Amino acid sequence: SDVCSSDLYDAVGGNLRQGDLKSKTVSSVILSNVLSFKTYGSDLVLYATKTGAEEGKVDLRIRENDKASFLLKSVQEATSYMLDISEFDGTPYYVVGTNTGNAVFVYKDPLPTLKGQQSKALLIPAVLRLTNPQFVSFASSSQFIALQSKNDLLVYDVQNDHQYKLRLEHDIAVSDKLLWMDGFRFALVDKGESFIVDFDGSNNQQLVPSVSGGVFFDPDNKNVIALAPSLVVAGRFSLTQTSLTKK
Repeated sequence: SDVCSSDLYDAVGGNLRQGDLKSKTVSSVILSNVLSFKTYGSDLVLYATKTGAEEGKVDLRIRENDKASFLLKSVQEATSYMLDISEFDGTPYYVVGTNTGNAVFVYKDPLPTLKGQQSKALLIPAVLRLTNPQFVSFASSSQFIALQSKNDLLVYDVQNDHQYKLRLEHDIAVSDKLLWMDGFRFALVDKGESFIVDFDGSNNQQLVPSVSGGVFFDPDNKNVIALAPSLVVAGRFSLTQTSLTKK
């Protein structure tokens, strides 16, 4: 969504609405029976729904400009659906999969084909296969796509059409999603300490103490901000800022 709007999701009924931040209004239901969704810009929604799908299946669809909806892929019903959209070098990429399918599919600019504007087949530059996948995400540069299950990752380099299979030497819970520090590095917390590691698993660096999910970086990545147990007051937490550059 753009900066003037926000998407509102009601898990009961799977209703998706759009809120206007300027007028402080909420639209009527734009999609219903939505199991999972990902928005991009102000006009695209990638979503999973049982509406119109065959028995035991779920349709993964793209809605454009609040009007037409196009079927991208049908999958077996699952407990979790991984959906993401981004744009690399001027071309949109869509990533879809389920936690039980042990794979996610990367589609390159599928809308022109789905809309009948061109006759070529859908382009799938990569299929990322990982046992019990839980999360998928783009790096901020959109060059890399990461598929994650605990400390196991499969990273796809869109630009160079190459896959990296990693097993990080960290204890990561199945419910913990790795965050991208920037366009090339992950940030994570293991046993109360924060770390960064490159997209290919190299250059593992320990940073500062932090609680799970409590490590952040300023926009230019020159400082790390962390939430950690206070060293001064027992039972309290403190917010620290530490420079990542040598002076």
